[in-house]
Amino acid sequence: MINVGLIVLGVYILQAFISTGVNDVAGRVAIIAWVVALPQLALLAVLSQVLTEYRYFSYPWYVGVARGVGLFAAMIGFGAALWRLWAPATLILAASSVLALFVYGFAYGRLIQENPEDKP
Repeated sequence: MINVGLIVLGVYILQAFISTGVNDVAGRVAIIAWVVALPQLALLAVLSQVLTEYRYFSYPWYVGVARGVGLFAAMIGFGAALWRLWAPATLILAASSVLALFVYGFAYGRLIQENPEDKP
């Protein structure tokens, strides 16, 4: 669902840029980032459906790379689109993202600590 939501967000942002035209650097960075992100996110959405249907539990490294590239490019694309509108919003997005990564790392560490038999 997250991948599909990001695809919809990317399509809306690209639609706005296509209809208004882009002449600045932030707009071009946003377009390039979304052009990179959209195929990766589509791959992840389709692959997620396929893996669920076949009950495939292994997590290959290349899926992790595709997820990292897709999510990072989507974040850069969204950040560049925000930068074009109002630069402080991008800085707030970056700070919020760093905070979210710290919370995720803390929660994941606690899960591993409390469930030692489930460690990979």
